[in-house]
Amino acid sequence: MRHLIVAVLSWGLTAGSALAADMATKSPPPPPPPALASSWTGCYVNGGGGYGMWNQDHTTALPLAPFPIPTITSGGRGAFGTVGGGCDYQFSAFKSNLVIGAMADFDLMNLHGTYQDPGTGFGSDENERDAWAIGARIGYLATPSLLTYINGGYTETRFAGVNYTGLFTPVLGVTSGASLPGHTYTGGFIGGGTEYALGWLPGLFLRNEYRYASYRAADLTTGGTGVDAGLGVHAGKDVQTISTELVYRFGWTGQPGSAPALGLALKARAAPPPPAASWTGCYVDGGAGYGMWNQDGSETALGFPVSSTTTNGGRGWFGTAGGGCDYQFKAFNNWNLVAGPFGDFDLMNSHGVFENPSFGATGGESERSAWAIGGRLGYLIGPPLLAYMNGGFSQTKFDSVSLTSLGAPAGSFPSHMYDGWFVGGGTEYALTWLPGLFWRNEYRFASYRSADLPLTPGFFPGLVLRSTVNVQTIGTALVYKFNWAGTRS
Repeated sequence: MRHLIVAVLSWGLTAGSALAADMATKSPPPPPPPALASSWTGCYVNGGGGYGMWNQDHTTALPLAPFPIPTITSGGRGAFGTVGGGCDYQFSAFKSNLVIGAMADFDLMNLHGTYQDPGTGFGSDENERDAWAIGARIGYLATPSLLTYINGGYTETRFAGVNYTGLFTPVLGVTSGASLPGHTYTGGFIGGGTEYALGWLPGLFLRNEYRYASYRAADLTTGGTGVDAGLGVHAGKDVQTISTELVYRFGWTGQPGSAPALGLALKARAAPPPPAASWTGCYVDGGAGYGMWNQDGSETALGFPVSSTTTNGGRGWFGTAGGGCDYQFKAFNNWNLVAGPFGDFDLMNSHGVFENPSFGATGGESERSAWAIGGRLGYLIGPPLLAYMNGGFSQTKFDSVSLTSLGAPAGSFPSHMYDGWFVGGGTEYALTWLPGLFWRNEYRFASYRSADLPLTPGFFPGLVLRSTVNVQTIGTALVYKFNWAGTRS
């Protein structure tokens, strides 16, 4: 688009100089009207879907128990759909680059996990069914067509009830008549993301958003007629989600610098020159973030199943350091693609409380470290801003779990290094106040292969835990690119 405009202006100047004598007696034509620039002020609707993971810290009151009942961490994960809407206002501060607004949305969810009573060992499936949120956001226009923002506000979520069944069911057929009622939890959320104008349809935007919600703990009472009926349960929820949505803005008329229409793009045959500053080169990075994990576990004894599959969980902070190299290349008649390999290492303290699914012993469990190696492919939305996807191989280290049951030691599961794969994506933006310094925000999901962990010593002869781990993280980092000379606007 830029080169087409330059060509038209050059032709106009040349033609004008040639005809100047003929037009000397005529009044000059009026100047062309200024290009129409759209404002982000206005309202919108949005819809899309995503993936989420939850953790639940809960305990049970057993007044006559001769030992303390621990708080354990269970978990779940799954997909959801979302719809919503809101209004924004772009105001004249920091060169009119700030946008604020109000928003609301509703999620229809199927985030599935298990609930296991820490006092009795009974439990069953548990699902997060829906959530709604209302709040506000504030954003900065990195380019006229790209908004990066943070948001926060109030939220409620509904978890379905739990009908207790015996976790020994595969062998003993033990059941329980008790149940835990469904409940609506209230709390707050914080998140952030990006929103980009898709130039091929005025008013249509692509949004990617991360959100973390923390809900206040609730005191519930089990119902039914079983031995677990009438018990008090104290449970609190934490949920993190990632979503991709289409946004339609009413009254949007196009934006200078947005993506060109398809027909115009096909006419622009002349290849543009290489950019003034190239993303080709190597870098180092360091930062921090927050993560959440789910662990699906089932147990066998001497080769025979003795439990159903339950889901434990954990969450916490991590620090990260890494490096890589990028190569910027020309595709689709422009120098907008960047690809390259990278590697990084995370030092973690992501903690939960594990309860083994067969006889209900508990113990603390932590994810301590992880490393990854892979590649990424990105698109330059503007010379200083890269949006990318990545993936590759990963390993993570979980500590050993020392179990106690009825207040006494009950053996331990060994520490283990799980290996698997990851996929993710994010943005990287040049901070102009120091050449070579960039700011990166990234989401990552890692799935690790199952491992068989034996219980030692022999509290339960031949007991083996089949453990499968899934982890999702959000991180922010500073990146230093060697030999970076700045970008051309």
